[in-house]
Amino acid sequence: KNRLHIAGRGASPSLRGKLESTPYCDYHGEVPCSDAFLQQHSIMIVPLLSGSGMRVKILEGMAKGMLVITTSQGLEGIPARHQREVLVADSPKAFVDALRWAIQEPRQVRALQSAAVEFVEREFHMFEQGKKLHSFYSEILPVKPQKQRSMLTFGT
Repeated sequence: KNRLHIAGRGASPSLRGKLESTPYCDYHGEVPCSDAFLQQHSIMIVPLLSGSGMRVKILEGMAKGMLVITTSQGLEGIPARHQREVLVADSPKAFVDALRWAIQEPRQVRALQSAAVEFVEREFHMFEQGKKLHSFYSEILPVKPQKQRSMLTFGT
């Protein structure tokens, strides 16, 4: 049976109580190793409405081949596309619809997961990021020719 596993710190006592009393939900709180937690699951739901700390986790989940369902706010700064590499849900109903679709369409989910891995490798690979950063700095910083320096050597 499908279960919803929720990790994260800072849940209010009332939210924690609701989560813990829901029969299909397991609230884990802050997990000791997020990497190990992510590897146990194939779908990541990130209903991000503010802040930015989870964006790295979104990319991490995508790189691990997870189906990521998040908000437009969650994707801010990440050029992933809805129904290409991720699913975007900006309302509770949209999240439910996305989860239903994921359960009913495992073949299409696998295609999205593969596309997410390729996306992260293409857009966020360290070498590619280095090239983009170099290009950015080359455009904004003028290159000053260095003066030829004389080298003096002393021998005995």
